[in-house]
Amino acid sequence: MKNTLILCGLAFVFLILGNNTVSLTNPDEVFYSGSAKEMVQQGTWLVPHIFGQPQFEKPILLFWLLRVSFLAFGPTSFGARFPPSFFGLLGCLTLYYFCLTAYRDRNKSFLCAYVLLSSGLYLAMSRFLFTDMVFSVFILMSLTAFYTGYLRAEKKRAGMVLFGVCSALAVLTKGLLGIVLPLGAVLLFLALRRNIRFVFARSSLYGLVLFLILASPWYAFMLDRYGASFVHEFFYNDHIRRILEAEHRSNDTWYFYPMTLVVGMLPWSVALVAALAGMIKRLARGMAEPLHTFLISWVVAMFVILQCAHSKLISYILPAIPALAVITGDYVYDLVARKQWKMFYLLLGVSSLLIAGLPLAVVLAATGMIASPLEYRECLPDKSSVIALLALSTAMVGGSFLFARTRRHTLSVCMLGLQLPALVIFCFLSRDRFENDVSSKQVGAYLLQHDDLNNAVLCSKNMVRGVRYYTDKDVAVIGGQFFSPHPIPIVNTDQEIRDFLTAQNTTYAIVGPAQFKKLKQVSEKTFEFTELLHVGSTFVVKVSVGPAP
Repeated sequence: MKNTLILCGLAFVFLILGNNTVSLTNPDEVFYSGSAKEMVQQGTWLVPHIFGQPQFEKPILLFWLLRVSFLAFGPTSFGARFPPSFFGLLGCLTLYYFCLTAYRDRNKSFLCAYVLLSSGLYLAMSRFLFTDMVFSVFILMSLTAFYTGYLRAEKKRAGMVLFGVCSALAVLTKGLLGIVLPLGAVLLFLALRRNIRFVFARSSLYGLVLFLILASPWYAFMLDRYGASFVHEFFYNDHIRRILEAEHRSNDTWYFYPMTLVVGMLPWSVALVAALAGMIKRLARGMAEPLHTFLISWVVAMFVILQCAHSKLISYILPAIPALAVITGDYVYDLVARKQWKMFYLLLGVSSLLIAGLPLAVVLAATGMIASPLEYRECLPDKSSVIALLALSTAMVGGSFLFARTRRHTLSVCMLGLQLPALVIFCFLSRDRFENDVSSKQVGAYLLQHDDLNNAVLCSKNMVRGVRYYTDKDVAVIGGQFFSPHPIPIVNTDQEIRDFLTAQNTTYAIVGPAQFKKLKQVSEKTFEFTELLHVGSTFVVKVSVGPAP
């Protein structure tokens, strides 16, 4: 109970505290929260909406969670981020239970859960509104249920039933991957253990029946109501097409997911690489325990299945992170238990230097000592703030080594895990420097002050969902197409832009630098172009029919 309470307290600070500090960001957070908000406006609990029309990109469960959260906290940034944050906490506790079942060692289980809680990708996905954290925790729960049933014969029925239930909830969160990923991990594990007969039991049938009872009704309802439209968008566009085509072509490489996993495990990346090397060596020698085989099967199945799709995103690989946290926590704990101090200090030192490099890079960019890739340098924190961050990071690294030297190794490891949460808090304190570059809240509020705002607002692709969310106005896109079709006008060519501006007579636009330049160029000699506001990388302009001044 003590460890559970400590983990809950840490999870609140690491994953939940301050989630109302930064406004909802473009383009994804406002997409999910906007769909839930429009469900409220449409009076439906079954059909997600966006831009006033049904949208079929994502299943229903996250939107249910958002609607409940909005009832509790209102349609605020905290209310929108509460579901992934709460599931981040729930995932931490689930992993603690998984490790207790596997190791029967409270201290090792606590360390594994702490590694998960403080790893970069898990922390980030808990604080941003995506489907991936909720989805990944259901995957974690399903695999925990299976492995518990595998280890303990008396819990096999409950384990297989819960596997089916949690997989069904994952399917209702993100689609067919909710069953493909955990089932792939289970089958690979059983094949390696030469025990595939384990699944041929009455308990598996119970799990399958419950899976179908929970997962099928919503899909049946959508198929009955929307038929071919739902099939084409949800099953073809968002499943088959993502396998065949890359939405983000630069991500479609063999090394994208391995690199994401290693970087996403910061500040534990060095320990992870060392732990994986040792575990693979034991597997090759036939010395691996069932748990090690299961964890490797978990990671490999996730990687192979997701790697097959050409569309790749950082968040997609999140379901593999809990397994890597167990592998890493187990390795670090055993270094201390076996008193392998040379390797422990080496890992601690290299890890501390890597994580301290983050604030150092910000300091160098803010002082101009290295070139910044940012188009607008004003979004960088001021020099005094980043120097304070560097001082704090140095103090924590120093504290970690001090605890290690005085043989308080648990505290030393915990200090290492505090590095990224401290960086998150620093980002919150510096939000005024970057918020207008990631959110449309301020420009949306400014736009609503204009009484003649009667037509569709012309927006850059990245901002259109945010403008819709914060203004409830009709919108249109200038420049760019969506991977999934949106029921709004899209103008790309000069003639399409001129026709759109002419038809509306007076048009307000919220655009980025490229679209600002394009609008200004198209408006010459034909329209009256007025720049109203410029904040960060966002411009608010007014274009009216008539001769340019």
